[in-house]
Amino acid sequence: MRHSPRKISLVATSLAILGAVLVAVGCGGSDAVATDGGWLRWEDQDAGLTVLYPEEWNRAATQLTPRLEEPDELISLGTHGLRSGAAECSQMPGYALDDMSETDAFVTVQERNVLPGARETEEQFPERPDDLTLDAKDANVGAACSENSGIQTWWIPFRDAGRTFYLQVAIGKSASEDTRRQVLGIVESMGFAPRPPTRVAPSPAGAGQREDGRRVHRIPDVEPS
Repeated sequence: MRHSPRKISLVATSLAILGAVLVAVGCGGSDAVATDGGWLRWEDQDAGLTVLYPEEWNRAATQLTPRLEEPDELISLGTHGLRSGAAECSQMPGYALDDMSETDAFVTVQERNVLPGARETEEQFPERPDDLTLDAKDANVGAACSENSGIQTWWIPFRDAGRTFYLQVAIGKSASEDTRRQVLGIVESMGFAPRPPTRVAPSPAGAGQREDGRRVHRIPDVEPS
């Protein structure tokens, strides 16, 4: 489990320090546990993930990308109703993005199952930085699957605890500073436990195909900036 704090900034906002003191520890896959600070702590032991989020936020009870087989969607959180599926793109939570208002916010994490230590893994998934800036000029990456013009989105590949992830953040263009700080607090709180990958990325010859010939929906690799 990751214990060292991460510092994340968003445009001109600074990270609000979470002063919550945990009063209970959740079990993997169980309901979220309240903290003294009004946030909830959720842990999925099978996924090796813990996260804090505001109690007024919603956590998706089912995958928002039900047709996506790889990467694996670990958690999705939002200030609005989280509708599963997408009209066009199976690899993105299209409906959840479409339904956002200009004051909403959304966070989702997906895990790529690739071998750690490979050169392409290190190049495509930079180590999780101590200071990650979600700048407005980098917004709308990965938003091609939503026509919602009232939001800005960021698509961020990273490595942590020997694992590879995609983080997608979406924030309404009129979201309050408090909502933006909540997004930062959520991402800051995420902890990942080391675990081996369950499979590796397919070779180019077999990319996108199953042995039975059916199409597999995958998110394309994103080159680090």
